[in-house]
Amino acid sequence: MEGHVYILSNEHVPNLLKIGFTDRDPEVRARELSNNTGVPGYWIVQKHWLVENAHSLEQRIFKDLSSQRVTGEFFKLELNDAINRVSKLLHTYGAINDDGLSPAELRKLEKSAERRRKKSSKGWN
Repeated sequence: MEGHVYILSNEHVPNLLKIGFTDRDPEVRARELSNNTGVPGYWIVQKHWLVENAHSLEQRIFKDLSSQRVTGEFFKLELNDAINRVSKLLHTYGAINDDGLSPAELRKLEKSAERRRKKSSKGWN
């Protein structure tokens, strides 16, 4: 199943990042967490990857980053380090290519390009 692996930050939860997955828009998930956790401030999507088998990949990431795991989905990592490490793990797992794109993202880009071509061709008729 297609979903997003994401990295969230919150200025009121310093030195911790939330790494997780959702089968919906990561921005929607961040808003839900901001409204329902009782934590001050807002969760901000710092990076996300649209991938196949997002939950399975999340679990593999948790295992591979276990030494930085504080509790649950919270990790003590600097943002750039987290983005680089998760990207490298996703690449190692075969979930993203050398350009950082997954098959799901490539399909999404192709559909968008096709819609633009159709819209453009209608304008010339």
